[in-house]
Formats: sequence, C-alpha cells, structure tokens
Amino acid sequence: MSTTSRSGCNWMMRRRERSKDVESSPGRCAAASGSTVPPPVPPATEKQREVPKLRPLLRRFWKVAAPYWSSDDKVQARIRLAVVFALTLATTGISVCFNFLGRDFYNAIADKNQKQFTKQLLYYLAAFAGGIPIFVLRYYARQTLSLRWRAWMTKYYLDRYLSNQTFYKIQSQSIIDNPDQRIVDDLNSFTEIALYFSVTLFSAVIDLISFNNILFSIYPPLFVVLFVYSIGGTVISIFLGKNLVSLNFMQEKKEADFRYGLVRVRENAESIAFYSGEANEMQLLLQRFTSAFINMSKLLICSRNLEFFTSGYSYLIQIIPAAVVAPMYFSGKIAFGVINQSVSAFSHILADLSLIVYQFQTISAFAAVIDRLGSLPFSKQVPKSEHTSEKPSKPTTEDLIQVLEDVRLGNLLSRFSSLDTSNDWSSVLSLGEQQRLAFARLLLSKPQLVLLDESTSALDEANEVHLYQQIEKAGITYISVGHRQTLYDFHKKNLRISTEEPSSAEPNWSIESINRETV
Repeated sequence: MSTTSRSGCNWMMRRRERSKDVESSPGRCAAASGSTVPPPVPPATEKQREVPKLRPLLRRFWKVAAPYWSSDDKVQARIRLAVVFALTLATTGISVCFNFLGRDFYNAIADKNQKQFTKQLLYYLAAFAGGIPIFVLRYYARQTLSLRWRAWMTKYYLDRYLSNQTFYKIQSQSIIDNPDQRIVDDLNSFTEIALYFSVTLFSAVIDLISFNNILFSIYPPLFVVLFVYSIGGTVISIFLGKNLVSLNFMQEKKEADFRYGLVRVRENAESIAFYSGEANEMQLLLQRFTSAFINMSKLLICSRNLEFFTSGYSYLIQIIPAAVVAPMYFSGKIAFGVINQSVSAFSHILADLSLIVYQFQTISAFAAVIDRLGSLPFSKQVPKSEHTSEKPSKPTTEDLIQVLEDVRLGNLLSRFSSLDTSNDWSSVLSLGEQQRLAFARLLLSKPQLVLLDESTSALDEANEVHLYQQIEKAGITYISVGHRQTLYDFHKKNLRISTEEPSSAEPNWSIESINRETV
C-alpha cells in the first residue's frame, strides 16, 4: 500500500469474518480495549535438551569471553589478570612451604623433640601470618576483576540488545526465552565462574609441577595410584552427572518463566483485579512453578547420585596415601612426618587431576550459562543507509509542555513535580490518559506513516476528534484499525478484509471510498 502525500490519503481498515463485518458496540470496545490482560503464549512442547558438544561449547565460550580482552579496557584487564596469576603463583609457593613445615612439625612430635617442636610451631605461625593475606588478596583481586568484566559485558550486551530493534525482534519472533534474565544473572555467573576456573586451571598446572617432585621423592608408585584413582573418578563422575547440563539449562529457563509470571501479575494488577482474574493467574503461576519444581526434583536426584560418589571419593584421599607409604614407615625407611607430607602432596595433586569430579555440578551449570549466552542473537551495529530516516531531535522542555497541552494532558504538570518524574505510569494514568500520551509521543516523533490499532478505544468522541485533528495537522499519514463508527469521519478509504475462501478466486479484500452520507 503506497501513499502519494503525507496527509491526503488516509485509510481505515476494518476486520470481517466470512464476508461479514465484525461489529461491536463502541461503548463496549472502549471499555475492553487495553484493560484486559493479554493471554500468555502457551508454552511449546518441551523436549529434553541435548548436552552440548565440547567443541561447539568452547567456540561459544570464546565468542562470549573474547570481546572484553580486546576492548578499550584490555590494558587494565590484562594487568589485573596478571596480578591474579602472580598471587596464585605465590599461594602455590606458600602451599609447598606448608607441606615441608608439616613434615618437620610432625617429625618433631614423633621424636618427642620439644625444642624442635617449638621452633616448627613458630615457623608455622609465621607462615600463617604471611600466607593468609596473600590468599585473601588473590580472592579480592579475582572478584574485582570479575566485577569489572561484568560491568563491561553488561554495557556491551545492552548496547546490542537495544540496537537495530533486537529487543523487539526477540520478543515478537520468540527467538529465545528470557533475554533479561540472561543479561542480569547469566553474565554475572559467567564472569565469576570463568575467572574461577581460569585461576583453578593455572593453579592446577603449578601444583602438578611443584608437588609431583615431592611425591616422586617419597615413593614413585604412589603417583601411579594417584593417576589411576583420578582417571577412574573422572569417568564415573561424567557418567553419573551426564544429565546435569541439560537439567541446569532447563531450570534456569523455568525459574525465569515463573519470575516473569509474577512480574506480569504486578504490572497488570489493576486489570486482573477488575476482571477477577486471580484464579486464572493462580493456575498459571502454579503451573509454571510445578514445572520448575519437577525439573528441580530431577536435578536433585542427579546431584544426589553424584554426591554419593564424590563424598566417598574425597574421604578415601585421607586413607590411600597413608596406606601406601605406611609399610615404609614400619620398616624404618621414612620418618613419621613423611606420611603427613605424602598425604598433603597426594591431596593437592589429586585435587588438580580431579577437577571434573569435584566441580562437575559447577561445570554443568557453567556449560548451561555459556549455552544460554552464546545463543543470544545479538548482531553488530548495522551502518545507516541513505534511505534510513533520521531520528527526530531531542525535544526541549517547551516542546514537551506544548505537546501535553495539544493532547489535553496539561493537568499532569500540576499533578507531578516535574517532567523527569519516574512512576509506574500504567497504574497511575487511566487508559484514556495513556492513549493520549501515546498520541503525544506520535506528535513529537512525526513519522511519515502510522498504524493506529484501537488507539482511541478508551476515549470519548470529543477527545477522539481532537487527537485525529492534531495528527492530520502535523501532516502524518495514518491508517486506523478499529470498530468504532466515528472513525469513518477521519478517513477517505475503507479496506475490508475477510476470511479467505480456498474455493473462491476472488480476493479476500477490497478498498472502498467512504461515503459519509451513507455511513
């Protein structure tokens, strides 16, 4: 449909079914329009989500993580990350120091050497005094870097969410669920867990280098036992927790859906109360909560099975190294403190090799976060073409006051302290005032063409006439969709659309000139 002038070709569209116009009482239409709560989109049939493959998951991780480290904040980010790694290196050195101090400390106890015991105790206390601040500073440096990373990513994602009308496309096309929850919660989880695992992996490599020599110097077969134990534990953990990734993903979605339902009740409180829709809303909320509850029950069962194994796995660490090296102690080949040293070294290396065993639930939740963030359909800013209309300039205070007067909302200025007042306007303003405010925005933006769908349904006829006169005076071409007979007075053409009949060759629409004398 094309127009040859801005205001000289105005159309009215009316709906009809099976070649009969859909008629409704103007009064009834005005009372109902905008006051009923739109029914929620029925949820699609949910299928068990497949566990993402490792390679695509790593690609998505890089897609989400990489932009920050090459951004305008990259220098500060890299310096802070280097500080975190340096502090991690220092904590590993402190742990090695504690390993040898523990050996000498327990040797002094076994030898009943009080002088040596006192000396080692003082060394222990000095190491604690010097080591604890390093551990605290490492945690603080990691958390501040995580916060800085999250702040940058939030701005980065919001910019893409609000660019090119992406937020509208996501909502109207149902591309993904709960983009707001992904930007708020998932970004926070991503930055924290990503840094945690980065530091943990770096620490694991340093630990392996440092404590391997200790373990080999005590008893080489102990390392073979450790390696077999860790590999077996990893395989069993993956088998028991294979469904955790998909269950965590679905839990995030279902919890967000439940929160959305509660927000919907709050935002439409007046309409729900007016139509006594509490029972329907209660049913919908319970349905969403039940869905989250059922999924959480499955998640807990899977976590319980994994916890049975990991608990036993971690407790056996205290026995295995002592059981392996104890015969050497009984034969007099090693001192008593070496048993404690072997247990400590064994625990450090096993923790590094058993990262999947101990952190499987965190890893599965992190994989779900990566999957959710990586699937956000955010594109880069599209360059503006020569055919793209320029955005209107920012209105002045005088413009805002004048346009409020033009739509007969000048009284709002006396009701509120200033034009910058923030409020829940859907609850404060009546439906008629909200429709007039929409016309005020229209007069400020002055588009070439506007579609008005039941835009005056909550207004009396006098205000309806006045608003249509205002937009015609502004030179705006408009097409109205509605049922009110009064709309004929503001249009020259009428587009009728009926249900298409498969057996008919005739088009299911027609354009007619409006004869006001016969309306």
